[in-house]
Amino acid sequence: MSEYDGQITVRQLYYRLVAAQVIENTQKSYRRLDAHLVKWRKTGLLPMDAFCDLTREPVAPNLWADLSDFFDTVRRAYRRDPWQSQSCRPEVWCEKEALQTVFSPVCREYGVVLQMCRGFASVSCLSEAAERTKHVLYFGDFDPSGESIGESIARELPNTHRAKAGLVRIALTSEQVEQYRLPPAIPKPTDSRTAAFVARHGERAVELDALPPNVLQELIRDAIEACITDPARWDEETGREAEEREKLRGMV
Repeated sequence: MSEYDGQITVRQLYYRLVAAQVIENTQKSYRRLDAHLVKWRKTGLLPMDAFCDLTREPVAPNLWADLSDFFDTVRRAYRRDPWQSQSCRPEVWCEKEALQTVFSPVCREYGVVLQMCRGFASVSCLSEAAERTKHVLYFGDFDPSGESIGESIARELPNTHRAKAGLVRIALTSEQVEQYRLPPAIPKPTDSRTAAFVARHGERAVELDALPPNVLQELIRDAIEACITDPARWDEETGREAEEREKLRGMV
């Protein structure tokens, strides 16, 4: 857990342990790990807030103590759009909601939209994205569904939603599986896409979560920075943001 900065999900830890060949990649192993983590948190061996549950996030209203508190939030929240002077505005799309805590910090740093697909993207999700972006940086599992999800997004955005959008698969690829020596599992035989996937890649499948978080974040950062077409204008925008923050501080 020391390789993660902040909260993680139980599933993230599970797949890292699978990648390290500490536990088997089975539902029984996952349930056993989950039970142990519950017990260790209840008995104080682990902090209660060591893990987050992204499926049960509360919906809280925005409230402030007074106007001064509100204006302080406004001052801290201001960000100038650095992409307005670039010819490309990318978005990062990830198949796995469990990886949101790994992806969010990097996307926030660069002012990039992060879209958690939670499997195949819905029609509503794609329709809204068609109005926003022309360049999708996709991260998914190296398995039949993960490959198909990326292909579906690349096909549906231009064909169904008339978006002038392209998709680049950043991870997980066959080359990365080899490079980082990620232990494969047998693709799910119940998946209708398995036969075609096995014909292309052989009988091996790996979860995106198996990549170390620092490697994932480096891949995200490199992919985003490759989309900065005019570095000088980027620096100019970030410099103006700093000036405008000071101006806003005085106004507040």
